[in-house]
Amino acid sequence: GDATWISAITTNIDSLPPEDKSASIGPLSKKEIGEAQHRDSAIRKVIELKEGGRNPTTRERQDNSIGTREYMREWKKLQIDDEGILRRRAGSVLQVVLPKEYRNIVYQELHDKM
Repeated sequence: GDATWISAITTNIDSLPPEDKSASIGPLSKKEIGEAQHRDSAIRKVIELKEGGRNPTTRERQDNSIGTREYMREWKKLQIDDEGILRRRAGSVLQVVLPKEYRNIVYQELHDKM
């Protein structure tokens, strides 16, 4: 599918190994991630439903975009943290739900520069 999870993201550039400090986007703040999630229509819809405090109906699941439906398949694993960031629980790890606008950049950083 098209849903993307990222396990670790740092907001502290000093915590990165020296060779990674040349990253093309630098660290992202929680505020930037949250704002980007709200700009992403698929993630924004899931956040709205989660904030509503109830499970989506079958009709709501069917009436949404493919991207939103992919996130809804993970419904029980998704949660909004204290800073308003949508995350996915994977065992003991909370993964950031990566907004579409950051996917290519993160893929490049993770795959091309490591």
